[in-house]
Amino acid sequence: RSLPSVETLGSTDVIASDKTGTLTINQMTVEKLWTPDGHELDVTLAPEDGSGLSEIQRRSLRTGALSNEAEHRAGTDSESGLVGDAVDVAMAAAGLRTGAVSDEERAAGPVAANPYESVKKFSQAVFCEGEVHVMHVKGAPETILGFCSTMADPDGPVALDEATVKEANLELGSHGLRVIATASAEVPAPE
Repeated sequence: RSLPSVETLGSTDVIASDKTGTLTINQMTVEKLWTPDGHELDVTLAPEDGSGLSEIQRRSLRTGALSNEAEHRAGTDSESGLVGDAVDVAMAAAGLRTGAVSDEERAAGPVAANPYESVKKFSQAVFCEGEVHVMHVKGAPETILGFCSTMADPDGPVALDEATVKEANLELGSHGLRVIATASAEVPAPE
Protein backbone atom coordinates (compact mmCIF):
# COMPACT_ATOMS: atom_id res chain seq x y z
CA ARG A 1 0.00 0.00 0.00
CA SER A 2 1.30 3.43 -0.89
CA LEU A 3 1.00 6.12 1.80
CA PRO A 4 2.37 9.28 0.14
CA SER A 5 1.22 11.57 2.99
CA VAL A 6 3.06 9.54 5.61
CA GLU A 7 6.11 9.19 3.37
CA THR A 8 6.20 12.98 2.99
CA LEU A 9 6.18 13.40 6.78
CA GLY A 10 9.57 11.70 6.93
CA SER A 11 11.14 14.81 5.42
CA THR A 12 9.05 17.36 7.33
CA ASP A 13 10.73 19.68 9.83
CA VAL A 14 7.64 21.56 11.07
CA ILE A 15 3.99 20.59 11.40
CA ALA A 16 1.57 23.43 12.07
CA SER A 17 -2.02 23.06 13.18
CA ASP A 18 -4.95 25.26 14.03
CA LYS A 19 -5.75 26.42 17.57
CA THR A 20 -9.18 24.80 17.80
CA GLY A 21 -8.13 21.86 19.97
CA THR A 22 -9.70 19.36 17.61
CA LEU A 23 -6.35 17.68 16.93
CA THR A 24 -5.11 17.53 20.51
CA ILE A 25 -8.23 16.86 22.58
CA ASN A 26 -10.94 16.50 19.90
CA GLN A 27 -12.82 19.43 21.39
CA MET A 28 -13.57 22.92 20.14
CA THR A 29 -14.42 25.86 22.40
CA VAL A 30 -16.24 29.08 21.62
CA GLU A 31 -13.68 31.67 22.67
CA LYS A 32 -14.79 35.03 21.28
CA LEU A 33 -18.15 36.52 20.39
CA TRP A 34 -18.26 39.64 18.23
CA THR A 35 -21.54 41.49 17.86
CA PRO A 36 -22.42 44.30 15.44
CA ASP A 37 -22.61 46.82 18.27
CA GLY A 38 -18.81 46.64 18.33
CA HIS A 39 -18.44 44.54 21.47
CA GLU A 40 -16.27 41.47 21.72
CA LEU A 41 -16.89 39.01 24.54
CA ASP A 42 -14.39 36.48 25.85
CA VAL A 43 -16.92 33.65 26.16
CA THR A 44 -14.53 31.55 28.24
CA LEU A 45 -14.71 34.20 30.99
CA ALA A 46 -18.44 34.95 30.77
CA PRO A 47 -20.38 34.33 34.00
CA GLU A 48 -22.34 31.09 34.01
CA ASP A 49 -25.54 32.82 35.09
CA GLY A 50 -25.61 34.97 31.95
CA SER A 51 -25.18 38.22 33.87
CA GLY A 52 -23.10 40.66 31.94
CA LEU A 53 -24.32 39.41 28.55
CA SER A 54 -25.96 42.00 26.35
CA GLU A 55 -29.24 41.01 24.72
CA ILE A 56 -27.47 40.75 21.36
CA GLN A 57 -24.78 38.46 22.82
CA ARG A 58 -27.43 36.31 24.50
CA ARG A 59 -29.38 35.99 21.24
CA SER A 60 -26.28 35.06 19.26
CA LEU A 61 -25.23 32.38 21.77
CA ARG A 62 -28.81 31.12 21.86
CA THR A 63 -28.97 30.81 18.07
CA GLY A 64 -25.66 28.94 18.00
CA ALA A 65 -26.94 26.54 20.64
CA LEU A 66 -30.30 25.89 18.98
CA SER A 67 -29.25 25.58 15.32
CA ASN A 68 -27.32 22.36 15.73
CA GLU A 69 -27.54 18.64 16.33
CA ALA A 70 -25.35 18.14 19.41
CA GLU A 71 -26.97 15.74 21.89
CA HIS A 72 -26.57 15.00 25.57
CA ARG A 73 -25.23 11.53 26.15
CA ALA A 74 -24.30 9.96 29.48
CA GLY A 75 -20.80 8.56 29.83
CA THR A 76 -19.12 10.84 27.29
CA ASP A 77 -15.58 12.10 27.73
CA SER A 78 -16.67 15.65 27.00
CA GLU A 79 -16.96 18.09 29.89
CA SER A 80 -20.37 19.25 28.65
CA GLY A 81 -21.79 15.75 28.20
CA LEU A 82 -22.58 16.64 24.59
CA VAL A 83 -21.71 14.59 21.53
CA GLY A 84 -21.86 15.41 17.84
CA ASP A 85 -20.06 17.62 15.37
CA ALA A 86 -17.29 19.60 17.11
CA VAL A 87 -18.74 22.99 16.07
CA ASP A 88 -22.24 22.00 17.23
CA VAL A 89 -20.95 20.72 20.56
CA ALA A 90 -18.90 23.88 21.15
CA MET A 91 -21.78 26.22 20.32
CA ALA A 92 -24.33 24.25 22.34
CA ALA A 93 -21.95 24.09 25.32
CA ALA A 94 -21.33 27.87 25.15
CA GLY A 95 -25.05 28.64 25.03
CA LEU A 96 -25.79 26.30 27.93
CA ARG A 97 -22.83 27.43 30.05
CA THR A 98 -23.72 31.11 29.74
CA GLY A 99 -27.43 30.58 30.39
CA ALA A 100 -28.42 31.79 26.90
CA VAL A 101 -30.41 28.57 26.45
CA SER A 102 -31.57 25.83 28.81
CA ASP A 103 -31.29 22.06 28.58
CA GLU A 104 -35.10 21.93 28.47
CA GLU A 105 -35.27 24.26 25.46
CA ARG A 106 -32.71 22.21 23.56
CA ALA A 107 -34.38 18.93 24.56
CA ALA A 108 -37.77 20.16 23.30
CA GLY A 109 -36.28 20.17 19.82
CA PRO A 110 -37.15 22.26 16.80
CA VAL A 111 -40.46 22.16 14.94
CA ALA A 112 -38.44 22.13 11.70
CA ALA A 113 -34.73 21.88 10.93
CA ASN A 114 -32.16 21.50 8.18
CA PRO A 115 -28.83 20.07 9.35
CA TYR A 116 -25.51 21.54 8.30
CA GLU A 117 -24.38 20.57 4.82
CA SER A 118 -20.93 21.53 3.60
CA VAL A 119 -22.32 22.45 0.17
CA LYS A 120 -24.86 24.89 1.65
CA LYS A 121 -22.54 26.06 4.47
CA PHE A 122 -25.29 26.61 7.05
CA SER A 123 -27.76 24.87 9.35
CA GLN A 124 -31.12 26.11 10.55
CA ALA A 125 -33.80 25.24 13.06
CA VAL A 126 -37.20 26.71 13.84
CA PHE A 127 -38.27 26.76 17.48
CA CYS A 128 -41.60 27.74 18.98
CA GLU A 129 -40.75 30.45 21.50
CA GLY A 130 -43.87 31.46 23.35
CA GLU A 131 -46.39 32.70 20.78
CA VAL A 132 -43.89 33.04 17.91
CA HIS A 133 -41.72 30.81 15.77
CA VAL A 134 -38.07 31.81 15.48
CA MET A 135 -35.68 30.55 12.84
CA HIS A 136 -32.11 30.19 14.09
CA VAL A 137 -29.36 29.94 11.45
CA LYS A 138 -25.60 29.47 11.78
CA GLY A 139 -22.89 28.95 9.21
CA ALA A 140 -20.18 30.49 7.10
CA PRO A 141 -20.21 34.29 7.48
CA GLU A 142 -20.38 34.91 3.73
CA THR A 143 -23.40 32.59 3.47
CA ILE A 144 -25.25 34.07 6.45
CA LEU A 145 -24.58 37.62 5.17
CA GLY A 146 -26.40 36.64 1.97
CA PHE A 147 -29.56 35.92 4.00
CA CYS A 148 -29.57 39.22 5.89
CA SER A 149 -30.68 42.76 5.17
CA THR A 150 -30.37 44.00 8.77
CA MET A 151 -28.14 43.39 11.78
CA ALA A 152 -28.70 43.60 15.51
CA ASP A 153 -28.22 46.84 17.40
CA PRO A 154 -29.09 47.66 21.03
CA ASP A 155 -31.85 49.97 19.73
CA GLY A 156 -33.26 47.38 17.31
CA PRO A 157 -32.41 46.18 13.82
CA VAL A 158 -30.33 48.48 11.61
CA ALA A 159 -29.28 48.23 7.97
CA LEU A 160 -26.69 45.53 7.36
CA ASP A 161 -23.14 46.93 7.23
CA GLU A 162 -21.39 44.18 5.27
CA ALA A 163 -18.02 45.93 5.40
CA THR A 164 -18.01 45.98 9.21
CA VAL A 165 -19.04 42.33 9.45
CA LYS A 166 -16.43 41.25 6.89
CA GLU A 167 -13.75 43.27 8.72
CA ALA A 168 -14.62 41.53 12.01
CA ASN A 169 -14.56 38.16 10.23
CA LEU A 170 -11.06 38.83 8.88
CA GLU A 171 -9.82 40.13 12.24
CA LEU A 172 -11.04 37.08 14.18
CA GLY A 173 -9.76 34.74 11.47
CA SER A 174 -6.33 36.40 11.58
CA HIS A 175 -6.02 35.16 15.18
CA GLY A 176 -6.51 31.56 14.08
CA LEU A 177 -10.17 31.44 15.12
CA ARG A 178 -12.80 29.60 13.11
CA VAL A 179 -15.55 32.15 12.50
CA ILE A 180 -19.21 31.10 12.51
CA ALA A 181 -22.01 33.62 11.95
CA THR A 182 -25.49 33.45 13.47
CA ALA A 183 -28.80 35.04 12.52
CA SER A 184 -32.37 34.71 13.74
CA ALA A 185 -35.77 35.99 12.75
CA GLU A 186 -39.43 35.45 13.53
CA VAL A 187 -41.09 33.33 10.84
CA PRO A 188 -44.57 31.97 10.18
CA ALA A 189 -45.33 28.60 11.75
CA PRO A 190 -44.04 25.75 9.55
CA GLU A 191 -46.72 23.70 7.84
